[in-house]
Amino acid sequence: MYHRRLPVYLLLDCSESLAGEPIEAVAQGVVALLADLRGEPMALETVYLGVITFATRAELAAPLTELLEFQPPKLRMGSGTALGAALRMLVQCLDRDVVQSSATQKGDWKPVVLVLTDGEPTDDWEAAADAVRTQVCGKRANVIAVACGPDAAADTLGRITQTVLRAADLQPGTLRALFKWVSASVAVASQRLEAAGAAGLGLPPLPSGAVEVATHGQSRRPDPDRVVFLHAKCVKTRQFYLIRYEKRGRGYEAVAAHPADDFDLGGGGGGGPTVAVDKLGPPPACPCCGNDAVSFCGCGRLFCSPPLTRPVRLTCPWCGKGADYAPGGGFDVGRGRG
Repeated sequence: MYHRRLPVYLLLDCSESLAGEPIEAVAQGVVALLADLRGEPMALETVYLGVITFATRAELAAPLTELLEFQPPKLRMGSGTALGAALRMLVQCLDRDVVQSSATQKGDWKPVVLVLTDGEPTDDWEAAADAVRTQVCGKRANVIAVACGPDAAADTLGRITQTVLRAADLQPGTLRALFKWVSASVAVASQRLEAAGAAGLGLPPLPSGAVEVATHGQSRRPDPDRVVFLHAKCVKTRQFYLIRYEKRGRGYEAVAAHPADDFDLGGGGGGGPTVAVDKLGPPPACPCCGNDAVSFCGCGRLFCSPPLTRPVRLTCPWCGKGADYAPGGGFDVGRGRG
């Protein structure tokens, strides 16, 4: 006899805007979610968990797996927010993974889907969103979308599902409260399966001060240029890191540098958005070696360097070519897609 499952899919934004504490908090949230659900007998019996991540592209980070066998995936950051690709992958997973009812047996319970993002999509997402809203929501799955922080537009997520929440910020405490609420929601859903035979998702109270129901039609369009990310490598260790700049008046001020040991650069640095070097304030110190300047290689990449007051021979950690570098400006550099 077939064992009916409650599939749960997490669609997690892993774009570079989550660099630092936020991406760590999301990873810890998945671990906490797993621990909470393993402590619920009904959830342990019925819930199967899958993870789709999206940034430069969408990836099936963890296929649908029973809780006891599930291993939290490493969250790989990238440049961009490929929400449309993630939604299309979700539909493929629903088609492939979810067992439908037949004349001889009952299929899986209606899946629960959580979409978490902190920004605007950077790919073709509208058709995929419309398909999920009209063909998936309420019919094939219960879909919840969460807009996290000031740059996530709730109205965009409203095109995917009617159930849209807003998280106040991307602080670790807020994200911990959000994942705690998600685990409670899934646990309630698994309990209702047996108690009332319901496949719907019963939502527990939202964590006060951290998450609220989004108000549609009143969402402010995020400024795509509020934050700028530059991709760099350490000239000494070759470690990749992100430089975060925030708009200040007509220019940008550096606010942080985040090392990243696994980053999806996609097709490389060509053809993407750029920013004028003259608009950027001094960079932060390299998080790997402490160098407090950057140099721009002819290969189109940035790397950390000591402050340059005269020509200095340096080897680019991206392409491996040595050249003489000197102070200069008046050119554009490639920036991430956020």
